[in-house]
Amino acid sequence: LNHKNLKFYVDGDAGPFRVTSQADSTSWEVGSEETITWDVANTDNIDGVNCQAVDLVLSLNGGESFDFVLAENVSNTGSYTLTVPPIPPVVYGRLMVKASDNVFFDINNGTITILNNNVPSLVVSETVMNIALSGGEMETFTAEVMNDGEEGSVVSFVTYPGQELMRDESFSDGSLPEGWSTATNAECDNPGWYVTEDASSSYFTIPPGDGFYIATNDDACGSSSDGSNDMLYTNEISLPDGMVELSFQRYFTAGYNQTLQIYVSQDNWETYDEVLNLGYWEGSEEWVKETIDLQAYAGESVEIAFHSNDNGNWASGVALDDIQLGMTPLWISSSSTGTIQYQGVETFEFSISTAGLSDGNYSASVVVEDVYQSLSDTLEVNLTVDGALGTDTDVIPDEFALHQNYPNPFNPSTDIKFSLPSTEKVHLVVYDLLGNVVREMVNEDLNAGMYTYKWLGENQNGSKVSAGMYFYQIQAGSFIQTRKMILLK
Repeated sequence: LNHKNLKFYVDGDAGPFRVTSQADSTSWEVGSEETITWDVANTDNIDGVNCQAVDLVLSLNGGESFDFVLAENVSNTGSYTLTVPPIPPVVYGRLMVKASDNVFFDINNGTITILNNNVPSLVVSETVMNIALSGGEMETFTAEVMNDGEEGSVVSFVTYPGQELMRDESFSDGSLPEGWSTATNAECDNPGWYVTEDASSSYFTIPPGDGFYIATNDDACGSSSDGSNDMLYTNEISLPDGMVELSFQRYFTAGYNQTLQIYVSQDNWETYDEVLNLGYWEGSEEWVKETIDLQAYAGESVEIAFHSNDNGNWASGVALDDIQLGMTPLWISSSSTGTIQYQGVETFEFSISTAGLSDGNYSASVVVEDVYQSLSDTLEVNLTVDGALGTDTDVIPDEFALHQNYPNPFNPSTDIKFSLPSTEKVHLVVYDLLGNVVREMVNEDLNAGMYTYKWLGENQNGSKVSAGMYFYQIQAGSFIQTRKMILLK
């Protein structure tokens, strides 16, 4: 079906409807009566595209998704009065009236604020779950969360893997973190980056924070000072494998052509990557949280730099606070959603994959959060991987096979899986495009079974190889097979 060429035809003068109520921003209180109205086009024409019944659905997130049903199969008369049911308190509700049996719908123009003064409680039934799996498994588990709050309260929850903080620099002691450094061309009382509780000046006024922060202020330095190269450097940081994120609070107005760049280097600043560039369109008069995905550098040692640049102007600057590095393990995932009425219990799911994990103990968490009401609880997950990584000699394959590596393309590591129907001398090698040996993965006798080996993107000396295409080849007895894989930067 080519949706670009899809056309709807209306029978005669029949047509869709239009929501006429809640055109301006309004408030609904749980338990109050509210009337919803809409225009009806040829409701009585059974041959028309209009339907005889409609559904009334509410969005709790400004129209991104409409999943809270207010009423179903309501007679399409153009008006319906309802008692507002228990709904989580939100400020960006939107209302949809949609046909029960065809594609037509309309959404009101104004936002709806839901007032629910009944206080909920979000509690995960189990605080800790201990799980044991063998290598190469993937399994989904369930847990329960309940609302034990006040009658009439509602919880609207989402779940996601918890993040482990590796670094958390809030400058609370009023000094630069150990190992960090600064550089600047400016000449004034406080040149470049400095830690303070108040860096405000006449043209660059910073809203109060929660204490100390680090800032540059070209306005305070004056028009003759050079604020083009105010650099803040971290020390070397070893990033673990996983989803790594850099986050921080920033006050950045972009006034007077001020810019802020973030760089990452893996070779002591001989080369570097720009991972963020803030300019005119990103300016704000409030503190804003910025988050940068650094997963491309997982498993590497890096240094990070913050570059404040006045671009030859002055009278502006940058302030930063709560600079954090967080890691979310890749072996656990969770993305459940739901609502919990008073005294209700709902289940949520999370999945664990032990592919690529060595024998040992691992820990992670699943966060259950109601973002509308600032509620959350956490399920701690303790994982034990027991059994040879990726080796299953209980399952005897019918034939030799070299499987496609996963993931592919990849960074920083990938799994190579092969099957042996009999005991053989196995030689598994990674080659570059020129046919040179990069890494010898296996060179030994193996029993019949299914095997998985992880390549970390390293050569025989343990050094990281460059991005590009590589080949991996297996020779097991007379069986020879080659496949290609791509390592991303």
